[in-house]
Amino acid sequence: MDTQELYDSYISATDRDEKAELKKAYSDAVQKLTLGSKQYRSLLDRFTKAMAGANDKALAIANDTMLDIYTMNYNQVADECKKVGIRVDG
Repeated sequence: MDTQELYDSYISATDRDEKAELKKAYSDAVQKLTLGSKQYRSLLDRFTKAMAGANDKALAIANDTMLDIYTMNYNQVADECKKVGIRVDG
């Protein structure tokens, strides 16, 4: 039975036990066609790789930017220290 037939059978069932059994069969069939499919797994793999790549790029950008920020902050603190007579080497 395809998913539409299973769904129609589930909707039209009147017996409680039969309805529960058909609901499970329908749910299993839908899950197999979606989450259990090769296409879904392929999509998930590509998405995961894309997210990991984006994370790597963002981390590289942040790390590169942080070096400039730390240098600027260090130099600013050193200038302020020199203004009040504190000697800073480096």
